[in-house]
Amino acid sequence: AAEIRKNRPDRLVPSRHVYRWKPADGVGNPAKEKVRWCVLGHRDPDIFKLKRASPTPQTASIYIFLLISGALKWEIEVVDASTAFMQTRPEDGASVDGDLYSEMPPEGIPLADGTWVPVGSFLRLNTAVYGLVSAPSAWRRTLVNAIEDLGYRRSAYEPCIFALMEKKGPEGHVLI
Repeated sequence: AAEIRKNRPDRLVPSRHVYRWKPADGVGNPAKEKVRWCVLGHRDPDIFKLKRASPTPQTASIYIFLLISGALKWEIEVVDASTAFMQTRPEDGASVDGDLYSEMPPEGIPLADGTWVPVGSFLRLNTAVYGLVSAPSAWRRTLVNAIEDLGYRRSAYEPCIFALMEKKGPEGHVLI
């Protein structure tokens, strides 16, 4: 740790906890307190070299997707990936100019056994994490690779729609 602080202080970014109330599922259920660990991505020394583009579907594309699904009588399912950014493949979330490290939040991080991570500790970031400006783009690359590995092909007209094509026609669609 001392060597990194001395020789590569530019590769060490601070972090913090972000607290919020998450709405509960269903009507009348109380909101839940949520805490997320985030690095201060605006302090990333590679910020202007990183891939940051992460397209979202156009409103018309969402309507077309729903229209096609309804016409073909397909079931629609909405899913959410828990801790999505932290599931990014390391090669998709890698830093540009070498390892990136994060200092612990000022209030520390508790461990499962009741102890705390020692003050002055830091982590080497092996993949995208919340707060990095490249995290949404890195997560999207990981997700697109997984979808394409299942045999889906990306639409030439909408980068957020994927189709699983068979000889008799489309077998499924994914909208991200």
